[in-house]
Amino acid sequence: MSEPPIRLLIIDSDSASASLLQQFLEQQGFQVSSCTNPHKVLERLAGPHAYQLLLVSDIISTDSVNCLLDQAHAASPPMPVLLLCAAAKEIDRIKALEAGADDLLVRPFSLAECAARCRALVRRQHFQRHPRPQRPRAGYGDA
Repeated sequence: MSEPPIRLLIIDSDSASASLLQQFLEQQGFQVSSCTNPHKVLERLAGPHAYQLLLVSDIISTDSVNCLLDQAHAASPPMPVLLLCAAAKEIDRIKALEAGADDLLVRPFSLAECAARCRALVRRQHFQRHPRPQRPRAGYGDA
C-alpha cells in the first residue's frame, strides 16, 4: 500500500516562482496548493487545515511571515514551515530559524533538494507524533 501524497501549501508573492515550484513538486508526487496573498492563507489556516507543510517565501512582508509561522505552529497538529529566503547573510538565516522556521533554503536552490527537505520535515513531524519503539541495546560484551 502506498503512502498518501504529502499535502503542502506554497505562499509566495511571486506567482511565476510559485507555479514553477508547484509543477515540480507535483511531478514528485506532492499534492500542492499555492497562494500569493498571505492574508488569504491565514483564513485557510484558521479552520481545519489539510496541509502537512508550509513553504513560505520571505518575499512577503516580515510581519506576514511571522504571523504565518505562529499560525502554523499553533495548528493542531503543528505544521512544519520551510522558509524560502533570498537572504544570503548568516544573521538573517539565523533570525529566520530563531523566529520559528523549521528549515530554510536560500535562493537560488535546487528543486530536488527542496523536495527532499519537504519529505524530511514531514517525516520528522510524523516521528515526533508517533515515536518508534526503542529496541533494547546490547551492551559491551553481550555479543
